Amino acid sequence: MADTSPLPALAAEIHTLEERIKEGGGAKAIERQHAKNRRTARERVALLIDGPDAFFELGLWAAWNM
Repeated sequence: MADTSPLPALAAEIHTLEERIKEGGGAKAIERQHAKNRRTARERVALLIDGPDAFFELGLWAAWNM
């Protein structure tokens, strides 16, 4: 019996969208911050936490598609 669950495809889509959201304003915005010798907010948080598994971002989807 074949698995016809849509969940793997939906999970992959969510992961792709999360990666896009995490880019913030996009590559140009990140480049502008770096040109000013600044780190992005995500880069600053990454320096503060113990590792990627030690942080769960609750507001990631807060302003999605706005």
